[in-house]
Amino acid sequence: MKKIPFLLAWLLLPLTVSAQSEIYDVNDDGDVTIADVMCIVDWVMNAGGQDEPQSYLFCPDDQHPHLIDLGLPDGTKWACCNMNAETPEDLGGYYAWGDTEAKTYFDTSSYIHYDSKTKTYSEVDDFAGTEFDAASKEWGEEWRTPTKQQAEVLLANCSLEWVTENSVEGARLTGANGGSIFLPATGYRIYSFLCDDFEGSYWTSTPVSSTSSSAYRLEVASEWAGMDKSLSKIYGNALRPVSAVTGSDFLRYDVNKDGSVGVTDVMLLVNWIMNTESE
Repeated sequence: MKKIPFLLAWLLLPLTVSAQSEIYDVNDDGDVTIADVMCIVDWVMNAGGQDEPQSYLFCPDDQHPHLIDLGLPDGTKWACCNMNAETPEDLGGYYAWGDTEAKTYFDTSSYIHYDSKTKTYSEVDDFAGTEFDAASKEWGEEWRTPTKQQAEVLLANCSLEWVTENSVEGARLTGANGGSIFLPATGYRIYSFLCDDFEGSYWTSTPVSSTSSSAYRLEVASEWAGMDKSLSKIYGNALRPVSAVTGSDFLRYDVNKDGSVGVTDVMLLVNWIMNTESE
């Protein structure tokens, strides 16, 4: 019985963060203590936090957008429809990568991150939540363009069925909890032309590199889904926003970087605190 108070006392001792211990300082307060353990426990118990707006398994009404809970391990909630769409089946607007305005014509002359004089692309890292994020600008700070990692988690944890919704083909992605979203076959735009309209093509906020000419997109088709990095940033893709509440927290709480946050992460952190203090 006396071991429990002794263990708690041990965990409460602050350990100054070093380069080796940064991954364990999940609350970014400069110390590694039981407070970090409790952050992960709260995440596990409350699916990413209690302050997030109401989410649903399916669209409850026509007041779009809604947050859809797919039961994803990173806690990300996805929007029920595309940017500039009136319904989940609507294709919505098309955006060049990192551009905040929907357009109908796409080339280098109209692209904000391209210098026609030097023929180079601006240095832009992942733009989620920045001034280059159309989701945050048009829908509010509670929304983001999904990162490459969030798109990968979506595909890895949802079943995909190619269906037709109100005469529109697309991918129905269903999570383990029964929640689902519909990604219509949007294709992508080059100049004024619509290409590959048999598939859904959605930008992520993640570039191949900060100065590269291409970025990652989420691609879904009738027999295939995955991440593609070959499409030029100047081309027009659809955007499917996600909740802004969860992404960065998940990256910190996933201590062992296995793509989920759970008991294993808690135990790794507790073990690190105990072993470091005993050295």
